[in-house]
Amino acid sequence: MKNPVIENTLLTLGEDYLDIWLKTFVQAKQSENVSKKTLSFYEFTLKGFSDYANAQAVKSISQITPTLIREYLLHLEERKHNSGGIHAHFRALKTFMLWYWNEVEPSCPNPIMKVKSPKLIQPAIQGVTPEQFELLVFACNTERDKLILYILMDTGIRANELVNIQLKDVNLIQSSIFIEKGKGRKPRFCFIGQKARRQVRRYLKERKSDSPYLFTNCSGEKMVFQTLREVLRRLGTKTGLVGITAHDFRRAFCLAQLNAGCDLVTLSRLMGHTSIVLLSRYAFQSTTDIQSKYKSILDNN
Repeated sequence: MKNPVIENTLLTLGEDYLDIWLKTFVQAKQSENVSKKTLSFYEFTLKGFSDYANAQAVKSISQITPTLIREYLLHLEERKHNSGGIHAHFRALKTFMLWYWNEVEPSCPNPIMKVKSPKLIQPAIQGVTPEQFELLVFACNTERDKLILYILMDTGIRANELVNIQLKDVNLIQSSIFIEKGKGRKPRFCFIGQKARRQVRRYLKERKSDSPYLFTNCSGEKMVFQTLREVLRRLGTKTGLVGITAHDFRRAFCLAQLNAGCDLVTLSRLMGHTSIVLLSRYAFQSTTDIQSKYKSILDNN
């Protein structure tokens, strides 16, 4: 089925102006009902390429060459983008170029097919250790903040998933939390332990808000991402764990499940991944991980 947004553009444009097609691409993605976060990602990254192309007097898609794309990647590196940022810009540009060639079917070959994806350097993401977790819990002043830590540690859920948990999503009998809209809007169940269940009850006893959401701010309204980030920043400062984020708990959860013998397929579902390949970023072992594992093998021999 033809996309009406694309059809109307084809009828009125008759040209391959880059900026117009970039806007049309974003509209097309919006019509596909992608998330606002994904739309913002495309708008931000593709504007970067558009600005660079215009500075090189490149106004049309037909003027884009493999050399221009490679020079743009070098430009990003010179602007101090890390490998992850450069790779993200390349992914967005490639998605746009493939979309355009599929929609318009120009006779010339797609230049991005001749450009290799930039190397992505993935350093080990340091997870929260059990000792650090205890320090953070001890530093909490409220039952809410303690519960935040327990849920992050027990489930490895993303920050946005945590702030969107509703009371109806928590099942203490089954020790489960239903994540209605994970990344890619895919629902799933996560599970909590005994300490987290107890903490849920403690928190609900003192909770005053009638909000349908589990976590609220001091005004009784739904907690937003910025508030969660501030909670973790404050606890990190008190305990000397400066810069700690929800992602640190995510990797800790991943490593704990792997060490407990959880298979990769199950773990990918618990973390809301569509592929076990994505686990490599969290399961990547640091030197400390390897040394610890090696020592445990020696001690058992």
